[in-house]
Amino acid sequence: EILTKPASVVILDKNIPPSSFSSVHTLCIESKSIALPVLPAGMKDTMVGNGASSCVYPFSLQHLAACMTRVLRRKSNTHKGKLDSATENACMVVVKFYCFYRNMPASVLKEKLLNIGCRGKEIVIPFFRENICPDLPTDLRLALEDAIILQTREDMNICKVGDEVLIDMEKRLRSSIHGNQSYIDNLTVSLEESKKVFVSELSRVIDSLPDTLDPRTLATESKAGTIKIASLDLNYEVVHSEIEKLRKSFPKVEQYFSEREEHKNNDENDKSQNRFITSVHCTFAHASQATQATMMSTFQHLLGSSIEIKAKSILFSDKIAAIELEIPNVPSIPGLQSTFPHITLWCAKDSEAYESNKLPEMVKCNDAEKVAFEHPVVMDGVF
Repeated sequence: EILTKPASVVILDKNIPPSSFSSVHTLCIESKSIALPVLPAGMKDTMVGNGASSCVYPFSLQHLAACMTRVLRRKSNTHKGKLDSATENACMVVVKFYCFYRNMPASVLKEKLLNIGCRGKEIVIPFFRENICPDLPTDLRLALEDAIILQTREDMNICKVGDEVLIDMEKRLRSSIHGNQSYIDNLTVSLEESKKVFVSELSRVIDSLPDTLDPRTLATESKAGTIKIASLDLNYEVVHSEIEKLRKSFPKVEQYFSEREEHKNNDENDKSQNRFITSVHCTFAHASQATQATMMSTFQHLLGSSIEIKAKSILFSDKIAAIELEIPNVPSIPGLQSTFPHITLWCAKDSEAYESNKLPEMVKCNDAEKVAFEHPVVMDGVF
């Protein structure tokens, strides 16, 4: 439709998850269109989870509660997408949408959206009545957090989530939303106010359009002078020499690695095989979770510098193994985006190295084991 009607305004009223950004970008380039993100005011980084299993989201829990309320207020069987009050798992569907943006801070989401199409612009419409929202009632906050954690476990295959658990979570969410309806209603501005600002801002953008548009390159392509990953690299031989020493003291570790000796010669990049990770590193930041300005200013000057780190424990499952690290807490070393500093050691067939981030949560679910070292092992790493 966009290609056949180039002089038009097309409103995509569906959720566009990050995985679809490149497709929208390609369509914009082919049709010489501007992708105009419409964002709610009040976006803020929100951490959900505990310790190493926590994740960041670009929308607040108040946003999530308001969206759930609006879905539940739709009359039964009236929504074309079958997401209204009659949908048995309506609240958990909204949670699933929220989790599309897992580990994507607000600044990164905005940067990615502005890289879609021919020219970076955005519309911000009012959502909340106040710049700072009142704290969520405790029962509502806990229900929303538990629902997000549950969805995360299901999305990342950390633990199997049964139907009864999901049904109970849905009931709990609906009960908490209903019990705190007055609080939620007082959070947001009227729909009419948001519409008025949207129409006004859209008209302003249309009036400011140039005669011609310069296509951008795909946002997913690498650009010169950018950083994709900031990491602390360790020597493979040194790491495995320390593991050999530890195997003598910990029978479980000895058994685990003795069963995997034959995998040592397999290519670390061949996901069709069980393999050891030879490019041993601890990821400090990834371009998917930080803006390029932040990546460059934080890590560029550290290139080639070395620090001492400590190995504290080893965590392993039948699919992945990693060593937990302790990074020195000093001003010259930036903090990690992850709350689980580690190096991945081994991956099973069809498993990815990043899946080691799940290990702390898997330990809690008894799907992985953790062996703490009696004395931390000191090793050197280079940025």
